[in-house]
Amino acid sequence: MKKKIHFSFFFFIKLIILIGIVYTAINRNLPETIFSSTILLITFFPMILLGKKNVKIPKILENSFLIGILILIILRIVVSQYINFFWFNPMVFILSGIVLSILSFLNAYIAFKDKATSNPFFISLFTFSFPLAIALITELIEYIFAIKNSIIHELYLQETMIQLSMIVIGATIVSVYVYLYLAYGSKNFISVLAAKFKKENPVFLESKVKRASELILKGESDNLEFKSTLRYNLFTKKSDNKMEHSVLKTISAFLNSSGGDLFIGVSDDGTILGIKEDNFPSNDKFHLHFINLINKSFTTAIKNLINSDFIEIENKFVFWVKCKSSKKPIFLISGNQDKFYTRVGPSTIELTGSKLLSNIKDTF
Repeated sequence: MKKKIHFSFFFFIKLIILIGIVYTAINRNLPETIFSSTILLITFFPMILLGKKNVKIPKILENSFLIGILILIILRIVVSQYINFFWFNPMVFILSGIVLSILSFLNAYIAFKDKATSNPFFISLFTFSFPLAIALITELIEYIFAIKNSIIHELYLQETMIQLSMIVIGATIVSVYVYLYLAYGSKNFISVLAAKFKKENPVFLESKVKRASELILKGESDNLEFKSTLRYNLFTKKSDNKMEHSVLKTISAFLNSSGGDLFIGVSDDGTILGIKEDNFPSNDKFHLHFINLINKSFTTAIKNLINSDFIEIENKFVFWVKCKSSKKPIFLISGNQDKFYTRVGPSTIELTGSKLLSNIKDTF
């Protein structure tokens, strides 16, 4: 019954949007017809992408988008003909930028799936660029239509730039939130949006969990290591900076060798412990603490060399840090010293003196 109601509602909203397209076409308003048609087409993008990947859009989000798009079309095409507040058009275009940006983020987030958190700038750039591209195409068509019908006026260019600027503002708002969520784990409406996808689509992270489980089963090696906690000492039963330093040493060693994977929340024998013992209020706080550690603990910025994310195994959250091999030596700040670590078999060792110079010469 619920599915039938949802389908009827979904169909009804799209029908109204279609009527809007017909309305603008009958009134020979080509720019608005193109705008409405583009919006309607965009509403199918998530279904096309997600349908192929067997991922569902949460119904509340789907309906919210359709209602939002419907409101935009009504405001832009119908109401604007009778109401002329100075803030009206800017508001419509800012909302258009926000709606289009959210749609583009969802498509990019799903398309790049496992790589989303490792490419925050790219995902944010796509989120920003897509609505701007749609706006430019729409304005270009409107410009051609205006020239053909000789309706260009003195303020035409000014109006066009204002409209594009409003789209940019809306797109910027969303893309900034996207970057903050993907790069720093900030909790905002984008993180809530992503959480709903993950909750309703377990398959969304299935491949990542499967790969992680397979790696853990192999046991520790020269490019794989487990840490029970990030900061909590299981023996002394309190937070310990030595635990954090141990994690940083392993990351440094992976970067200075051939790369590797670090799992936090897994014991040496591969038992899944989870990150609960670290006692962070949320996963976001855990991630933010980790990012802050990384930013202040190395002499060289390494954020582009690591990718970190949470995975859920056996109903427990594990923190997975994937490290790439660095093209230049990475030094870990330890007190007043800068130390160099590398991997030798399944162990992390510090190199100094002639051994350090020899390793740098041979490796980098």
